[in-house]
Amino acid sequence: MAKDKLYAEAEAVYRRFFEEDVRIYKAGGVEQPTPVLLETAHGQFVEDSMDLYRGLIADSRRLEGDVILKSLVRKPGISKESSVAVLAACTDARSAKVFEKDKEVGHGFLIEELIYFGRFDGTLKIQGADGEQEGKCGSS
Repeated sequence: MAKDKLYAEAEAVYRRFFEEDVRIYKAGGVEQPTPVLLETAHGQFVEDSMDLYRGLIADSRRLEGDVILKSLVRKPGISKESSVAVLAACTDARSAKVFEKDKEVGHGFLIEELIYFGRFDGTLKIQGADGEQEGKCGSS
């Protein structure tokens, strides 16, 4: 039961992060971490995310269209850097268009990532991710 509660909490944290991540990509990036990012992510994961978001601004790049969270699969038994829970997330942005300086330059990807969660000051947050573009989302 404790594991179910932990994974339910991890799923809620990831869904909240995912919504913010999509919002930021559609907005064309942010210069500073948003409150939602700081509430759902920690440490190097925040820094890595901010590098991506600032890169959107630098390239005048944004996403337009649907990004779908196809699945979240619990991955007990996997750990990295003392994570307490791991989820496999499959996101599908293949129907979304990528714009650079208001010119369409491509489309989104199907991505499967392992998302690692840790407790920081009593709060469950994303601490890292391993992913692969154009993944098959085979675990979902």
